Amino acid sequence: MGMPTKTQMKREIVSRSALSLLAAGIQFIEIPRTYPTFDNAFNHAFKKCGLDRVYPHVFGLVYSDPQDLIDNSITHTGYEILFARWRREIHEGRRRYELYLTDDADQDRIERGDDPRSIVKEIISQDYGFDDASPFAVWPWTDFGKVMSNELIAQNIALYPVRGAESKQS
Repeated sequence: MGMPTKTQMKREIVSRSALSLLAAGIQFIEIPRTYPTFDNAFNHAFKKCGLDRVYPHVFGLVYSDPQDLIDNSITHTGYEILFARWRREIHEGRRRYELYLTDDADQDRIERGDDPRSIVKEIISQDYGFDDASPFAVWPWTDFGKVMSNELIAQNIALYPVRGAESKQS
């Protein structure tokens, strides 16, 4: 096994980061041809977590359809958060990506007014009862996902709150 190719490294990073985003309940809005919000958050988190020292040749990649990130995260890693589902819809002329926590218990908590981010933190840290912990606990991508997710939440949650959270805006 030689040095991984740029495409392989991209897939690796994208799969981990997409899983972190998936777990964080992030929504982001498609901007035609470019994704400045997503790319800026990615680059910032990548540097802040020191990953640019590990994977310098992956920096500054161009992303195509964000749906590919989500699909790749599942097909490439084999991990899927069972009660987390992305939905894609057209919103004001742009595609909108929204995560639904479809597990009944989680939906109940959201409807009671629990912060979806608290549920997300539990998702990220739980081990699912298997021998190996969840990918978020095992990989150093947890911090990366946290930094990136916080940035994206800050920029998007006010505009597009998670379903059930509309009534609890502080």
